[in-house]
Amino acid sequence: MNRRLSPARALLPMLLIGAGLVGCSSSTSDAEATPTPTSVEAVSYGTVQEFADALEAAGADCRFEQTNAVTNAAESGSCGSSLTLMTFTGTESRDASIEDLKSFGSVIGTYLLVGPNWVLNGEGSAEYKDALGGTVVTVDPEN
Repeated sequence: MNRRLSPARALLPMLLIGAGLVGCSSSTSDAEATPTPTSVEAVSYGTVQEFADALEAAGADCRFEQTNAVTNAAESGSCGSSLTLMTFTGTESRDASIEDLKSFGSVIGTYLLVGPNWVLNGEGSAEYKDALGGTVVTVDPEN
């Protein structure tokens, strides 16, 4: 039997570690974060491996491992312990995963870069927006 984890559960250990690191910062809570569009046009990826290749070309040190553990994602995987990559078959499944991830934002923070059929999740995701395009979505944890 193949069990799939929700995006939040699949990423919870990584996010809890990040929350411990972020807990020392002086960020303010913004539970109603608004996406910030970029001027670079994001493209769709046929596979999560293509997405990982593009991320590596953008400068990420990506030791990609495909896990397909994220619910709603067509494919998913991680680049080490800091970034999770997800590709989707449509915007409905992508948006459902984003909402799941944002629901934990006030507790552990949410740091996403969102493209037409993909999501990059991790605290450093926004640094790739110039190369990949997309929209940055951030919800800072409450102090």
